[in-house]
Amino acid sequence: MGKPCMMVPAHVEQQCNAADAERELVGFQSESFDINRLQAFARGYEEDVEFRMWENSADARIMAAVESACNEYRSMGEDAYGDASNTGLVFECS
Repeated sequence: MGKPCMMVPAHVEQQCNAADAERELVGFQSESFDINRLQAFARGYEEDVEFRMWENSADARIMAAVESACNEYRSMGEDAYGDASNTGLVFECS
């Protein structure tokens, strides 16, 4: 979250996550904790401001998607599936 990181993966899933982080230039993998290497990496680290702006808008984008789905469902009307109770949809649009 805006901080350089050193990853010491313990299993394959963590190795995959560490590889993704390296590819995005937010951190690096190591076999053990190495403060000197972390400090060296941190000196050249710059946060991705564009990503932070995208991340900060996530709640608004998620709500827009939910509201859009709700409005689409509402516009279909109860007869779209014969009976609204058989659609499998369990949310209520306000």
